[in-house]
Amino acid sequence: MGTVERGESNLSFQNIARVATTLGVPLSTLFRDLEGKAQALAAQSAATVAIKPKKRRTVTKRDQG
Repeated sequence: MGTVERGESNLSFQNIARVATTLGVPLSTLFRDLEGKAQALAAQSAATVAIKPKKRRTVTKRDQG
């Protein structure tokens, strides 16, 4: 479960259903307000990307052939 919490792996839908059953909650409870949270995260990510300039790769003589 730790790898899921750290974002290193994802759960299959079947395993998400098992988690809901283990917690004793309807599956829909796990997905409540998910759309709003996803939009907030997307907006936050877009703001972060707008702030950070992309790193430029330096071309060396070795890269040129």
